[in-house]
Amino acid sequence: MADFIPALPGDEYTVGRLRQQCWAATYRGIYPDAMIDHFDYAGHAERDRTHITDSRYRVYLIADSNQPIGYMTLQLDTPLLLHSLYLLPAWQRCGIGRQAFALVRQLCAEHSQEAFICHCQPENHDALAFYRRMGGVIIAQDIGNAEPFMNSVTLRFPVDAVRRCRWCNPNNPRYIAYHDTEWGVPCHNDHRLFEMLILEGFQAGLSWECVLNKRSAFREAFDGFDLEKVMAYGEDKVAKLLNNTGIIRNRLKVRAAIRNAQVFHQIQQEFGSFNAYLRTFTGDHVIIEHDKTSSELSDRLSRDLHRRGMRFVGTTIIYAYLQSIGAINSHEPDCDLYQGKR
Repeated sequence: MADFIPALPGDEYTVGRLRQQCWAATYRGIYPDAMIDHFDYAGHAERDRTHITDSRYRVYLIADSNQPIGYMTLQLDTPLLLHSLYLLPAWQRCGIGRQAFALVRQLCAEHSQEAFICHCQPENHDALAFYRRMGGVIIAQDIGNAEPFMNSVTLRFPVDAVRRCRWCNPNNPRYIAYHDTEWGVPCHNDHRLFEMLILEGFQAGLSWECVLNKRSAFREAFDGFDLEKVMAYGEDKVAKLLNNTGIIRNRLKVRAAIRNAQVFHQIQQEFGSFNAYLRTFTGDHVIIEHDKTSSELSDRLSRDLHRRGMRFVGTTIIYAYLQSIGAINSHEPDCDLYQGKR
């Protein structure tokens, strides 16, 4: 899950650099080459600085482990305008776009708006498909311009049109955000794969909502789930964790987290990444199934992780883990994110 950090004066240069990188990856063949190859950093910086300091706008840097990976600009008009949303290619299709939309809908609710809009370049087919998956309906078109890159379509997104799985507590914003932006979204990033493995281990015998409510405390207690640090924890750190009232204080689970970090690292050394290891079990295709708590796949993966020395990785825990990282998509048929509807 990415962090959305309000931009400050001076961040306009980071926004411009991200924009140029995203344009180069997305708009080649749509925008004139000169706009990409001779990017007007100064002009964009001036505009972004204005947006950052203008109360009518909200500009967010999107970060993963403190690394800027994209940005989002909102204009607080009526209806609210999603002015821009860009992610570097390596972080696309990881649920961050859904996370951004959850934030936009939250802002709409705070400003008593029933819908928001955004503009999209009609030849940006990936973005247009994503916006439609997010419930967007085209309400206006500006096409046929002399320069095709000037064409655009306008989409409208209702705020309260989301139906969710029955297990998602509608009164818990953390649960809603997790359901909408993470659960069932394919993840291939080892840092998040490690975080979710540790959190699922702490869930054993408890509810996932309990763990999710303590997630921020877990991140702080476990040094942002820095693998190198966790695998080197000693007795002093164990004692500190067991005295931390913000997390689940279970001695066996704490020690298992350290042991599992060490095995995680060993698997990375053997396969190049933990993601590559998982792919030897899951393959390239997401499994679509619901109303299960284990499967032949979770059985096999659980046995292998046990064999390698991990703990709290029983088949039920591993099945939940595979759901959390999107190897298995279990959204229910009545949920708007049900795969069968896409």
